[in-house]
Amino acid sequence: AVAAGEAGGPFAYIVPPDQRNPGEAAALVDVLRKGGVEIHRATRGFRAAGETWPAGSYVVFAGQAFRPHLMDLLETQVYPDMRLYPDGPPDPPYDVSGWTLPIQMDVRTVRVEDPFPAGAGFEAVEEATVWPGRVTGNAGWGWTLDSGANASAIAVNRLLVAGEAVSLAGPEGAGSMVVRRGPRTEALVQTLARELGVGFTGLRAAPAAPIRALEPPRVGLYKSWQANMDEGWTRWVMEQYGFPVDTLHDAEIRTADLSRYHAIILPDQDAESILHGYAPGSRPPEMTGGIGLEGMLRLKRYVETGGRLIAFDGATQLLIDQLALPLRNTVDGVPSERFFIPGSLLRIDVDTGHSLARGMPAEAAASFVRSAAFDVRGNGPEVVARYGREGIVLSGWALGEERLAGRAAVVRVPVGAGDVVLFGFRPQFRAQPRGTFKLIFNAIHGAAARVD
Repeated sequence: AVAAGEAGGPFAYIVPPDQRNPGEAAALVDVLRKGGVEIHRATRGFRAAGETWPAGSYVVFAGQAFRPHLMDLLETQVYPDMRLYPDGPPDPPYDVSGWTLPIQMDVRTVRVEDPFPAGAGFEAVEEATVWPGRVTGNAGWGWTLDSGANASAIAVNRLLVAGEAVSLAGPEGAGSMVVRRGPRTEALVQTLARELGVGFTGLRAAPAAPIRALEPPRVGLYKSWQANMDEGWTRWVMEQYGFPVDTLHDAEIRTADLSRYHAIILPDQDAESILHGYAPGSRPPEMTGGIGLEGMLRLKRYVETGGRLIAFDGATQLLIDQLALPLRNTVDGVPSERFFIPGSLLRIDVDTGHSLARGMPAEAAASFVRSAAFDVRGNGPEVVARYGREGIVLSGWALGEERLAGRAAVVRVPVGAGDVVLFGFRPQFRAQPRGTFKLIFNAIHGAAARVD
């Protein structure tokens, strides 16, 4: 492995500082480091692959013992088409078929084929640190927060907890996060920029109306008594990014005051399991029966009176059926001989003008694990993201991916005074696809905004 890496092809991978998500770039470096991969940081500028790279760039030399593991995580997977018998159903992989970390995490990495001097000027790294963000401009009124980084959600939540005034400003679709100057705001802004790698730009005057003030978000997370890893991943993501969550078991869905929540999340779980849970008599009574029709009616009233329901993957079918939404999962029930995606990274085209896509790139990667695609009927639903029309598979294996081409992947549907946000895929699968976390964060912060 050492000899192969030193010969080149690749010789190294570079993680440069110019990242949309600098915090996630540092997280990727730490994932590699924890797996035994040796990491270096450039202490001065250097030349490689015909370009000059700045000091502070992370460099991973391929000439090391863990080269196979390094390449497994950073390179694209191309999984073979294997069948149980000719023209039969797929021979499924043990687990997922595509997991390329830079694609999942929205991190720019540069593969360098040919050797370059790797002596002085590179220091070994024990733990990655994020590149500091910048605070620029005249902040007579306050600051605009760069919303491209996932860590901007942490910044917003910390500002709100500290009692600072954070708002969504401008038109619904193109709004930006703004922070109004207060007695202690500037010191906090400087600290957040330094620690999180997020940028703030000064505003001399108040931004254009409308301005919707944010409240500290209150999130309810449904937790079935039937063990659900997806709920655990969701809770972990919420905690890591500063969103306090209340666990809502079946009984809380039926009896708690749901109106106190800006948003309620239903993690991936099939509709039958959410509704009916364990059979009566198979567990203690409080752990059987699911949310039941009573719980579903209460969720329906919650939305109709102004709440926001967010559903991932399998849980979307519950809302489509029970709320009579004008959507259909176009790949539901298609035989595996014709459509099979066991766990791949797929390209989605994002409507960056939609409020739920604030700070997202025009193209992103969705973690699709036997997931859903929506056919939208009527003019009510708003499509936030669609599966690509070509070049859909970014990493992994897919049979019949043409069935997804152009289909809706993320949809917002108004229901009464509230709405539902449906993710056909899992934007937080195993807490890894950080490139789609922001869609969740936007949905929560948008629900916590009110018109001043």
